[in-house]
Amino acid sequence: MKQKILFPFVGDSVGGSHISAITLMAELQSRGTEVVAIIHRNYEPLEKLFIQNNIPYELCYIKKLAGQSPSFFSIFGLMIMNFIPLIFLLHKYKPTIVHGNDLRTNLTWGIPSKAYRAKFIWHQRTILSKSKLWHFIDTFSSHCIAISNFVFQSLPSNLKNSKKSMIYNPVSFNNISNESSSNLKRKLGFKQDTIVLVYAGRLVPTKGIDTLILTLKNLLGQPMKFELLLVGKSKDHYQEYLESIAMKLGVKNQVHFFGYVPNPEEFIAMADFVISPGSLEGLGRLVIEGMLHKTMVLASDSGAHKEIIQSGQNGILFPARDHLHIAKKIQYFVINIEERTKIVHEAYNTAKQKFSVENHCNQMQQIYNINLKN
Repeated sequence: MKQKILFPFVGDSVGGSHISAITLMAELQSRGTEVVAIIHRNYEPLEKLFIQNNIPYELCYIKKLAGQSPSFFSIFGLMIMNFIPLIFLLHKYKPTIVHGNDLRTNLTWGIPSKAYRAKFIWHQRTILSKSKLWHFIDTFSSHCIAISNFVFQSLPSNLKNSKKSMIYNPVSFNNISNESSSNLKRKLGFKQDTIVLVYAGRLVPTKGIDTLILTLKNLLGQPMKFELLLVGKSKDHYQEYLESIAMKLGVKNQVHFFGYVPNPEEFIAMADFVISPGSLEGLGRLVIEGMLHKTMVLASDSGAHKEIIQSGQNGILFPARDHLHIAKKIQYFVINIEERTKIVHEAYNTAKQKFSVENHCNQMQQIYNINLKN
């Protein structure tokens, strides 16, 4: 049976999960599988990614998706409310598989997909609470995929082993030359010997970005100059809060905000250190991208970071929110360049092996084939 896979997206943001899903879609399409994206919001940066990857998509505006409110009655009510328009879409595209990629699309599309008799893949990218309500995943989905062992361990206990898998996200990257990195430094007005620290991702409180500003404060007075680059979209005025901290600590001129950048790889490749301070990360795309660009990675000793990094071998783990510890590690590796070089090469090999697009797609196709046979 020829596979046709429909991928629904909320469409109100672009993050690592969207890039991973689009990477999978593009690879599937190159292998002859028909794919289509459905978006429920009109969001230009996401639509540009579909266009760049030659992925067909359609806007089906839905005002409220299940899961926007944690209330059980709200979730169930919105599941029912959205049933009819989604059934029409399913009859229009006739997919064999629907592959959900975030909580709201999983909750909204599960029932219509089951009613249409398409296989529904529930892709879980964050840890789930211990609520027994999640036991309904078994009813609504044909298979559940977790992006890390950390997330896998949070899946509901009633899911049989045959209905759940752990598959790491795919991470592709473009080689960026040292010359390009030097040019970006010059463009930003930095001297070539400036030590650049980079965080790329959403600017939200759970990411612990204030810890990085405190780290920068602890690096003042060193012989070398440090600059902190924060690349990502802020939510709920969080950037203003971070700016106020930088002002109070006297590092305002060394903290740079870039907002949403479609491709932050140039910043990651240019950096001397990539830092991921968030706790309970489902995986940590920034960590993997840093490894692939042979940039020294420091990450909190939390969540799936511990699956990726063996501290001292392919990166450094630090106690969450411990800015003094981060500053000391940065000072050490600025001086000990040979040890840093050894670590980044080991990190590169780790990332290439664990997070390849080809391996991810092979594993996904295996799950699709097994579910279509059942």
